[in-house]
Amino acid sequence: MSASEKREFSIAYEIDKLRKILRIPVTDIKFDDRYEYGKLYLDGTELKTILGELYIGDDVIGIIPYVSTEWGFGYLSGKQRVLNWDKIFELCGPIIFHKIIDQAPFAVSYKMRGELSLNVFDKSGNLINTAFCDYIDDDWRVIVTGIDVVEKKVEIKIPMKLPDFKISGTM
Repeated sequence: MSASEKREFSIAYEIDKLRKILRIPVTDIKFDDRYEYGKLYLDGTELKTILGELYIGDDVIGIIPYVSTEWGFGYLSGKQRVLNWDKIFELCGPIIFHKIIDQAPFAVSYKMRGELSLNVFDKSGNLINTAFCDYIDDDWRVIVTGIDVVEKKVEIKIPMKLPDFKISGTM
C-alpha cells in the first residue's frame, strides 16, 4: 500500500492496533457513529477528539480518545485514556495468576500495583514478588521479579550445663 492509498476500514485491524498500543486483550471497540472512517474532523483548527468504548468480551473496560483523518483513525493513548484496571484484572486475573504461580509457587493472592503490574503475596499476607504483565501476540506475558525479603526472628533456647573448669598449675 502506497502512502497515497487509503486503507479500507477493518475492525480487526483497529483491534490489533489497540492491543499493541495498550498491551491488553481488547476484543472490540465501539466508535462514535457520528464520525465516518476516513473523513477529517476538525474542532476549529485542531483535530476533533472522539471517544471510543473498549471491550473485553461483553464488558466495557474503558474509553480511548481517537481522531479521524482522511487516513483513518489515530489513537491518543496517553491523553484522556480511562481504563478500568479492576475490571481488566477481574476478567484476565485467572490466566495471569496461573502464570504467576508457575514462577512463584508460594503465591496465593495478588493486588493491583499499577497499570499492568501486581503485588504478589504469600499465605501469611507477606509481599513476596511483583508481577509485570503484557498482552503480546495474543497471550499474556508475565514476569515475576523483585522478591522482597521478609525478615523473621526466631529465638531458640537450649538449656546446657557448662562443665566446671578447674585451673591448675602456677603462672
